[in-house]
Amino acid sequence: MMNRTTREAFLQNLQFSLDPFSTPVAEQEVRRVHSTFYDFFVEPGTSEAPLSLKSLQKPEHLILFAQPGYGKTTLRLALDAYCRTTLSPALTVSYTFSDTEEEANNLKEHGDYLANALAIDLTINIIERFNPLASPPSPEQINALKALIHMAGTKLTRTLNIIRERIITQDIDPEWGITREWERLGKAPAKYVEGSQALLSLLEELLSPPQQILEPSLESFFRGVNTAHQWKFRNILLAVDAVDTQNLPTNLILRKVIPLIDLFPQLETHNVFGKFFLPADLHDQLRTHIQTTQPNLYSRIKFITIKWQETALRALIRRRLQASTARTGRRYTSLDQLAVPDLDITTKVLKVSRGSPRRMLELIDRLIGIHLESADTELRFTHRDWEQLAREEHHTKEL
Repeated sequence: MMNRTTREAFLQNLQFSLDPFSTPVAEQEVRRVHSTFYDFFVEPGTSEAPLSLKSLQKPEHLILFAQPGYGKTTLRLALDAYCRTTLSPALTVSYTFSDTEEEANNLKEHGDYLANALAIDLTINIIERFNPLASPPSPEQINALKALIHMAGTKLTRTLNIIRERIITQDIDPEWGITREWERLGKAPAKYVEGSQALLSLLEELLSPPQQILEPSLESFFRGVNTAHQWKFRNILLAVDAVDTQNLPTNLILRKVIPLIDLFPQLETHNVFGKFFLPADLHDQLRTHIQTTQPNLYSRIKFITIKWQETALRALIRRRLQASTARTGRRYTSLDQLAVPDLDITTKVLKVSRGSPRRMLELIDRLIGIHLESADTELRFTHRDWEQLAREEHHTKEL
């Protein structure tokens, strides 16, 4: 059985400083490698207009459809990081249905989760953007944010207390600063933030008892939206994701999604715009529902389907190879450089991947394992490696 040391030695011999294919699932990857996750990102292709992180920030509703493994969560995480690291006037609020109970099927139930999600993401963004040399926040800004923080509960206040203690003791993570603690909230750090005395003072104010007690609700969510505007966020991007992680039937997923879609007209009046990352199975039924029940709204929603072409998948491999060798000086531009000359490994992998980036990365990951478990002394992938993968995949005819 291949062990970690063997794999690390293999990668080192090829002059990799990082493992480019060990984490094909976005949620795993962003937890494990943080900054590398962003280095690995490639904008996916679509069946409609070109898609970019900048275009996703536009003040418009967007519903994006994709098969599992096509990069919905990767795109959402990249959008969130982009807004946080570029000082965008947009605030991304991430609402993942995997964080909710199965019965959250109406606006009241959704409202509780939305309020908490906004409180956490707004707090993270304000702390990450805090400038100790700028004018301090106004009492109105602090009181409004404080009410949201205490509404969100002990997980958020405990995290802020830990950050406060780390600043006092100067126990700051050298790579990420105080933002390393976002992991406690299920979030990944996106930038380094130092623990200044001015930030310490702000945290102590925010952790003091609030003037007003809020309970999570849809009303509190909209109060939070107003608070975000007070803190100079122009638009709020409501990023809804992960509805295909529960393996629910399509009709049950629709029951969860439709109340939020029906909220779009009200969201617009507060400069909140839905960015929905949904399973492809919902495409026809959801579009029909919106067109039938809200034809005026239908014309204001952009619908996009992720469709990975071969050029985009090759670009994804190239990006990962380059990011993983950036510190060593070695330059790989194709998977073929890791194989014997006549194998044409990239074409074979792409054919079996069937347009899925996750499947493509999983195949390459398994191919590395097969190569390391073989008795072959060849450093690169061989025909024997590929034939073994073919047998395991039961795709002998196709391969």
